[in-house]
Amino acid sequence: MFVSLDLETTGFDPVKNKIIEFGAIKFDLDGNKETLQFLCHPGVPLPDIIPYITGIKDEDLEGKPPFDDKLEEVKEFIGDLPIIGHNIQFDVSFLNSNNVPTDNNPLYDTCHLASILLPGLSSYSLEILTHHLQLTHEEKHRALDDAIAAMELFQKLAAQFQGLPEETIKEIHQLCKKTSWPLKDFLKSLSHDESKKQEATPPSENEDKKSDYQIEKSILKDESALHEILPPYNDLIKELSKKANPGTLISIPNQTFYDLKESIEGTPFLDCPHKYVSEKRFEIFKEKESFDNEEFISLLKTIVWLPQTKTGLLNEIAFFREEKKIMNQICIDANFFPLAEEKFAPKEPTATSICTHQYVTELKPEAKSLVIIDFEKFTESLHFTNSKFTKGEFLLSEIQLIQENADKTEIPELLKSKAEMLIGLIENYFEKYNDQDSFKRRAFIDNFYLSSKEAQNIKDTISSLIEISKDLVEIKSEKSLGYLKIWKKSLETLDKTLRSPDLEKELIWLEEDFSKVLVLRSAPLSLAEPLKEITDKSENYKILHENLDLNDDCTNTRALYKLPSDLKFYKDYPMREDLEVFVTEDVPAYEPNEQTIIKFIKDYCSLKKGKTAVIFNSRKKLEQFTLALGEPLKAAGITLVSQLTGSLGKLKEQFKKDPENSVLFITPNFWSNFTEQKDITNLLIHKIPFDPPSDPFIVSTSKNLEDPWNEFQIPRAIFGLKKLINRIPNSDSAKEAIIMDPRISKKAYGAQFVDNLASTATIKIVNLASLLA
Repeated sequence: MFVSLDLETTGFDPVKNKIIEFGAIKFDLDGNKETLQFLCHPGVPLPDIIPYITGIKDEDLEGKPPFDDKLEEVKEFIGDLPIIGHNIQFDVSFLNSNNVPTDNNPLYDTCHLASILLPGLSSYSLEILTHHLQLTHEEKHRALDDAIAAMELFQKLAAQFQGLPEETIKEIHQLCKKTSWPLKDFLKSLSHDESKKQEATPPSENEDKKSDYQIEKSILKDESALHEILPPYNDLIKELSKKANPGTLISIPNQTFYDLKESIEGTPFLDCPHKYVSEKRFEIFKEKESFDNEEFISLLKTIVWLPQTKTGLLNEIAFFREEKKIMNQICIDANFFPLAEEKFAPKEPTATSICTHQYVTELKPEAKSLVIIDFEKFTESLHFTNSKFTKGEFLLSEIQLIQENADKTEIPELLKSKAEMLIGLIENYFEKYNDQDSFKRRAFIDNFYLSSKEAQNIKDTISSLIEISKDLVEIKSEKSLGYLKIWKKSLETLDKTLRSPDLEKELIWLEEDFSKVLVLRSAPLSLAEPLKEITDKSENYKILHENLDLNDDCTNTRALYKLPSDLKFYKDYPMREDLEVFVTEDVPAYEPNEQTIIKFIKDYCSLKKGKTAVIFNSRKKLEQFTLALGEPLKAAGITLVSQLTGSLGKLKEQFKKDPENSVLFITPNFWSNFTEQKDITNLLIHKIPFDPPSDPFIVSTSKNLEDPWNEFQIPRAIFGLKKLINRIPNSDSAKEAIIMDPRISKKAYGAQFVDNLASTATIKIVNLASLLA
């Protein structure tokens, strides 16, 4: 017997928050079932977000018993049975905090199992999985219905496992002996069943459809140039792959690369070697004596995926959080095996090839012609490649791997002791001198740092690490060589950031990550030099992006990246006739609860009914408007699809179900990766998308400018605003974009926004009421 369960709660903290609904179904694989479901009063009013997500309201809980009153009933129902659930650790943490022990209950997480057996899905939420597998799931985010859905999913996945090749199942059974992962015993109980063999790969959403796209002749010219051209770029890339001169390297964003890699035949697709699996290193990894839970889950994902993959790209696997640590141990790395010996290693580009931006920014390949598509994404990759990043746990992990693969352990032990001392010194400096920012604390490595007593201690300890590391030659072997090379790079990072930093070229700082772990980072102050290093390796280059020109013949873009002043510029798209842009002038400049905009969005969406997207700059604002408008829109027969409720993949699936009657609430980052804009005819933009002033890219780039606000931040905001609007594809149907930020009509800099938007589409300054007429 098993018990599948789900809880609805007042929040995410099992200590502070309360259970409001319990739902469970006890079952076996022969069809026997028993259910338990009840609501319980939390003793406090529900947070506003809970009724929106679950549909449970305060009045539904009036008169219901507290969870403590149901404690014995729950314990008796669960017993010591295996507990099944989707992201079950969340539910179990609440049970444990409410005096329901689960020490004797194996935990079977259907999210883990699904991501192992169903590689390639856009989302592994329970809602998306049940839809993909056509399982019953009527009332989402209600405890019993979610528990039943998890049960059906578990049964389906068990059958999916039995349909794996017999040799794969036998290998997994053997590897189960090396782990304490809770699901191992259940998997060992399942044997191969040919009748249950199923297609594991989801249907492709990127079918190669015939296109009448006409490529601009200027792009094919044998010259270096800037081209301002609107997305989407998929058809352009396909045409370039056919018509570009031999030896052309087409550099594209990661997501576009993965969307297109199986739909363009005959053109090599290239990514960085470390993005591919090394079958040789994977075989070595499987020989480990034991695996922790995250390692074992990652191991199974790779075993199931490897026979199916055509490319060997590890990004095809959905590694979650700590599972990602396996990637550095199984990826192609020339420090361990020559690229020529690796089955999936990318080949040197000869004919026309398509590659990721990271391939270009890391490897700096030679090419007859380099075509950079989406320059903003390219500069982000260039910034990332030329930045440094490390943290204490990385250093200790590298030393541990050296120790595990060395015949002598004395030197690694000494390194570990010295590294722990260094980590302590860095943490002390950070605690003493960080900026106390409430959002993210930072401590910059600057002239003050260089003159401090703490810095001298840090530098001396790094020097000691380097001296001790010279003795590692004594344990150098074929087995340890790769790890020694990785450690050498880490020492170089410590030297260039904390011991002898070049503050004229880099911004260096310490900050806490999302889990409050200290991270050491650096970023270049200018991208001009690394960009030139890349473009100099091509006979000619072309930079393509939707936003290059500020009605200044690209003067700002040329200056920012020190591009030649005589570099030709082509504007390869006309004014849009399908789109009108409205800027509202009567929105209050400051209204704490924003009732004016809330009422306008409600009335506007009620009028339009659907095919509408509303973009908010922050998740906090998105939550405020989601809570304020969820019920009013529902009453008007409109489905509110809010980013608040799930991942990007889940958002896409929800909106695709009924775009005619759906309104999308989304942030700019999600909007740029959303793929259903073809179903949007009305776009509402809450505020100008200014970058956060603390963004490292903004901070580092601004250091080199005399007037960062006008030279960099205003241009980026203009480009950002145009980018939001340009995501709505050009078509025959009329569309409108409404910008509800009064700063455009009232601030002096607003004229720059109006002038630049006017070069894209018809723009009008209006009042809110006129848009409801």
